[in-house]
Amino acid sequence: MGTEKMAFLDAKVINDIYCPNACVGRSNLRCMAGGYPDPNNCAVCRCPEGLGGADCSRLQPSTCGGELHATDQWQTLNSPPGKDVRCYWRISVPDGSRVRFRLSDGEFPCSYGCQSYVEIKHKLDIRLTGFRR
Repeated sequence: MGTEKMAFLDAKVINDIYCPNACVGRSNLRCMAGGYPDPNNCAVCRCPEGLGGADCSRLQPSTCGGELHATDQWQTLNSPPGKDVRCYWRISVPDGSRVRFRLSDGEFPCSYGCQSYVEIKHKLDIRLTGFRR
């Protein structure tokens, strides 16, 4: 598993098995990006890591990060140093475009599990764990 926190899809599978009809007929909530109604509170969505808002259409609140439109020029993303810092960026590109990443600096202290990393979610299904470094 590699981490102390349960993966989003693992939690969804467990909820689908043990609470399959918890929100049926109780909520008209439409969760985006693979999110699903929280079986403990059908008025809110459980969203994949990095997304938030009432319907998972917004970035998860964080102290850094934001929306970025990729261009043909290199752009720099910075994350403040420190423990337990989470930054979420959503990078948009025109259809058919490619994005290149270069990780030029970073300190990732050794620890039990995978707690310090940069993750790039590169698939259309952002529920899936992306590349981690």
